[in-house]
Amino acid sequence: MTLSSLLDRAVRFLQGRGVAAARVEVECLLAHVLDCRRCELHLRLREKVERALLAEFLPLLRRRGRREPLAYILEESDFHELSLRCDRRALIPRPETEELVEWLLDRWEKNPPAHVLDLGTGSGAIGLALAKAFPSSRVTAVDIDPEALLLAKENAESNRVSNIHFVRSDWFEKIRGRFDLIVANPPYLTAEELESAEPEVRDYEPRRALGAAEEGRAELLRILRNARDFMTPSAWLVMEMGIAHGELLKGEAENLGFSTVRIRHDLSGRPRFFLTSQGPLAF
Repeated sequence: MTLSSLLDRAVRFLQGRGVAAARVEVECLLAHVLDCRRCELHLRLREKVERALLAEFLPLLRRRGRREPLAYILEESDFHELSLRCDRRALIPRPETEELVEWLLDRWEKNPPAHVLDLGTGSGAIGLALAKAFPSSRVTAVDIDPEALLLAKENAESNRVSNIHFVRSDWFEKIRGRFDLIVANPPYLTAEELESAEPEVRDYEPRRALGAAEEGRAELLRILRNARDFMTPSAWLVMEMGIAHGELLKGEAENLGFSTVRIRHDLSGRPRFFLTSQGPLAF
């Protein structure tokens, strides 16, 4: 068997199990086993498949056929300028979250925040990206799950990011001081959204980091209602949210006395990010 025929058979296998981007994912798995770049596969398609390669590749392919996320199988995920270890201790970083980080970096580029709080850090993606981009900033990354914090610490070490420290806390419970930027990506899926999600999400990613009570809004509201005590006068609070949460959060922020509230859409046009401040938002 050549690599070309193995590739074709593996693609058909994943397609039969409902994997949408089957060819891309098979190429990623093969490149991982061969320890080469995906683009290099096309130069090697006539090579004969060795038994040792099959012995390593087929178990990975079967795992993907059971709809285990590719990132968990490869144990890595690229996020902004980071290479993150990725496993079932935390959510897989999403493109929307990377979009938010890039937007924040652009807005704060000329005047980086001195103190940043990353709530619900998970793998550390947001906090590490901000810390790496703003070496003069001091980032505090928070998670209630000790296993997620261990993963985030591993990612800080592997990416050589030192201006970040980690705290195990239920949101603000063990946090002291005030911050110029508070960023949160809390759980916000409803029970119905979680049950109807793709198997990769529903069956493999940590549910505690996905769904929340009160139609997905409970943790968003907890953060919003406590944030002012931890914000400097001109600080921003920025949260990723569900597409149905914007107006509720906007009304609650106004009731709490926040002077500026914005809803920002993601690249697909959905209301995805909530921003509020006690002062003007400079954007």
